[in-house]
Amino acid sequence: MAEHNNNNNNRRNGEDRSETSDYTSEDEGTEDYRRGGYHAVRIGDKFKHSRYVVQSKLGWGHFSTVWLAWDTHKSIPERSVAN
Repeated sequence: MAEHNNNNNNRRNGEDRSETSDYTSEDEGTEDYRRGGYHAVRIGDKFKHSRYVVQSKLGWGHFSTVWLAWDTHKSIPERSVAN
C-alpha cells in the first residue's frame, strides 16, 4: 500500500477523486501510478512466486487500491469478509 504525502493528491481540477466523496469513478487515475504513488497492478499479475493471481480490482480509496487475487495453492475457493 502506498501513501501520498500531500492531502491534495486525490484532488484534480478541484474535484475530490476518492470513493468517499460525491464524485464517483471506477478509476483513480493513471497519474497516481508512479514511484511514491500506487503500485501498478494489472489483471493476471502474479505475486509471491506465482501463488496469487490478480482477478479484479474491488475498489480504491485515499491511500490504497483493493484487489481480488486467486490463491493457486488452495483447491477450493475461500471467502473472506473484511470488517
